[in-house]
Amino acid sequence: MNRINQIYKAFTPQLPGCAAQATADVIRDIFKSKNVAITVLNNMTTVSESSSLQTCQAHIETAAETGTIFYTITLQGSSFQVLITKVDARRR
Repeated sequence: MNRINQIYKAFTPQLPGCAAQATADVIRDIFKSKNVAITVLNNMTTVSESSSLQTCQAHIETAAETGTIFYTITLQGSSFQVLITKVDARRR
């Protein structure tokens, strides 16, 4: 049965969870591309979800700021996309 499940997942892409390592890696890469190093990324939680969209939030910290980010995860073909929709940040 487990082998059938693996084959099914290979042909039917699924969204990673809000707190999945793959999601965290993409969020860090997004900030890195803006020359912002995230020192803390935690409390990654699901706000709402469907089979094609997850809405999430997480706590982040940089050297100068702390705050909350809101982001969505969607499927684009067989890959997933993370879009940061809002950043509520404040100076330390």
